[in-house]
Amino acid sequence: MKALLASVFKRVVKAGQLVMIDHKGRRESFGDPAARPLTLRLNDRRVTLDLALNPQLTLGAAYMEGRISFEGGTIADFLELMAHNIR
Repeated sequence: MKALLASVFKRVVKAGQLVMIDHKGRRESFGDPAARPLTLRLNDRRVTLDLALNPQLTLGAAYMEGRISFEGGTIADFLELMAHNIR
């Protein structure tokens, strides 16, 4: 399921840089490698599927439960990055 989430980020993130680290420590980068990275850490195996299937419902709950975390920024920075790229 990581591949499904990665394919979404690959299509969406063009401006800025998003780094995704899965629960096993595998790292994948999306967007502009020259930009300051924002890292999304997936802290459990199931959260990847949950985010891919229903991001609107899962994102906030997973953040509050510690299932995802951010490095080099906050959840607000992540939302701004995604909104900027979706426009």
